This record gives sequence, structure tokens and C-alpha cells, in this order.
Amino acid sequence: MKKKLVVALIILIIPFIFLFFKKNKVSAFTLEKRTLSQELLLSGTIEGENIATLSSEINGVILEVFKDQGDFAKADEVLCSLNSQEINLEIQRAKENLLSAELRLKKLESSDYPNASQELLRTKSNYKIALEEFSKFEKLHRKFYITSLEYNQKKNSLEEAKVQLELAENKFKTLQKDGVDKKSLESEIKNIELSIESLEKKLEKHFIKAPYDSYITEKFIEKGETLSNQTKVFQIASSETKIVSIDLDEKYSHMVALGASCKIFPNSTSSQYATGNIFFIGNSVNENTGSLKLKSTISENNLNFLYNSTVTCIIEAIPMKDILLVPEKYLFFENNKIFVFILENNRASLREIEGQNSSQGFIISKGAFSGDIILFPENLKDNEKVEIIFNQE
Repeated sequence: MKKKLVVALIILIIPFIFLFFKKNKVSAFTLEKRTLSQELLLSGTIEGENIATLSSEINGVILEVFKDQGDFAKADEVLCSLNSQEINLEIQRAKENLLSAELRLKKLESSDYPNASQELLRTKSNYKIALEEFSKFEKLHRKFYITSLEYNQKKNSLEEAKVQLELAENKFKTLQKDGVDKKSLESEIKNIELSIESLEKKLEKHFIKAPYDSYITEKFIEKGETLSNQTKVFQIASSETKIVSIDLDEKYSHMVALGASCKIFPNSTSSQYATGNIFFIGNSVNENTGSLKLKSTISENNLNFLYNSTVTCIIEAIPMKDILLVPEKYLFFENNKIFVFILENNRASLREIEGQNSSQGFIISKGAFSGDIILFPENLKDNEKVEIIFNQE
């Protein structure tokens, strides 16, 4: 009877002994420092490589607007015009004054001035000859070699020559005094020509033109508006080379470097993409958006990106070195806290961790160390004995 009782007790105890020594088989991996490659998924806008803001150089009222946002403009094509009626009248009056001065110069060169000049030269020569002859006759008259009649004739000839000379001088001086001498008219014509040139340059400022082949990315004005000097009119982007403009949240600014590769997709569902590289990183954060400006090149490809269209960009971020990364399936969540099971003395030890999420898992900054063995948490309890099966993570 006693034998039967002992056997029965052994049979009852064996399962408990088995359960006591049984170990739960658990998948695990060793936590090691590694380098994590990263990518940033962002939106971008297609722009021209050269972007310029066109502004008014004068005050005026907009007469016509010929281009709208999104339109293409050739180099020197007029984008808008300002009312130029007043300056056109100034140019017309100046041209009329120029024509009048040119006609006066032509008349002077063909008649008045040359005649007066020649008459002055002729009368000077006659007076010189008459003076020389009178001097000779005066000496002869003193010595009574000639009669008083002959002497008086030469004297009268000299006075007549003097009168003619004075008339010629007065006429020539009158022409000069009235401003119709050749040099004066030539100077007047030159000044009018310079005035017309200046007015025409001013007239050009009434027509705002595209400096090069470009697309209108923004239009700031409407017909009838009054502009002041330096008022913004259009923003344009060159049509030759396209780039991508990207706004990066400032909290990720440390993750991007110049030269980083960039994939540009026409939309979020497209499998086709162009490649490029980051060639510009802004040095200041936009206070309104809290973002930093990035710019990427676009390689030549068969994709036709439209100006000002929105595209999807995947940027290769700076790799994170010496990090401890745990796949999400190894995380245990409780009371808004994050835990992992770590092997300690062949038992599962629940430990709280801190860090940040990434696309490839959770990056641990506190709570676990390199060399720790991380256990798969499914159906696992704290302090439970385990038998581990290593996986490569």
C-alpha cells in the first residue's frame, strides 16, 4: 500500500518538476553598434536654375499685362507695359526741335553763314589794299607829287572800303549773336540728340521685358495698378535648366549634406524617376514655415517635369554611425512606455528604453547597451527562464 502511494506521488510531482525546469524557447539577437543608412521622403517644386524677380524702375500706371503665371516668355519679350503717353509727347517735341535745328543748320551751311563769312574776308582784303594805296598817295601828296584831287579819291576809296568792312563785320557778328553760327547750331543739335536718347531710354523702362527665355512663376500685378519704383512685378525662372526646390523641416537639417543623391518622382505613385544631387542648402530657417531651403539638380531623362509642378523626392540622408537599432517586432509597449526583454542569467528581464523611431526600427539612446541579447517578446514574461534561438537582425 505504501509502495503504491509513493509511486502515485512521484507520478504527480514529475510534471511539476518538468515544468519547473522547462525553458521557453525564444528568438533573440545580439544588440551591436551599426551604421544606419537613411532616406528622407519630401515634396519639391520644379523651378528654373536661374530665378529672378523683375521690378519696376519707375513710377507709373500699368497699361497692359501680356503674361500670366505659368506662361513662357522669350528673351526681350514684353511682359507688361506702363502708360507712356507723357514721355511719348516729350520725345515727339524733342524730335520736332531737332528737325528745326537741322533745317537751320542746313540753311546756314548753304547760304547765310558762308556768304557772310566770304563777304567779311573780301572786305578785309579790299580794306587792306585801300589802306596800302592811301598810305602811298598820302606820302606823295605831302611831297606835292600828286594833286589834291587824286589824294582825295584814294581817301574816299579807303573810307568806302572801311564802311564795307564794318558792314560785313556787323552782319557776321549779328549771325553769331543770334545763335545761328555753325558751332552753336551743331552744339544745339547734339544736346537735343542726347535728350532724345535719354528720353528713349526712359521710355524703355515703361516696358518690362523678359531678360532671357523663361517661365513666369509668379505675377504680382494687375492691369490699372499704380506702381512705384522697385515694386515687384514678376518672378521668372530660366527655361534652360530645371532644378527641384525643397523645403526641409529644420529638425532634419543635420541629416542632409551637399552632394547627397536625390530621386525625383513626377508623383507619389510613379515608379519612374530622375536622379539629382543636392547643390544648395540654405543657411537660415524660414520663420513662417520652420523649414530650410534645399535645391537639387535634375539629370537629363525622358521625364518631362512641368515648371512649378509638385514632385516627390527621396533624399539620401547622412548615415547614422554607432547606433543601437532594435526592429519594431522586438519592442514591448506598456503604459505609454517602451520596453525590451534582455537575457540576464538565462531569464527574460524587462527593461525600459528610450530613443527615437526610424524607418528601420527603434534607435536606442538609453536603457540598453551593445552586447545585450534582445529577446522576442511574444508570450514572454519578466524573469521567465528562456532558451534562446539566435536570429540575425
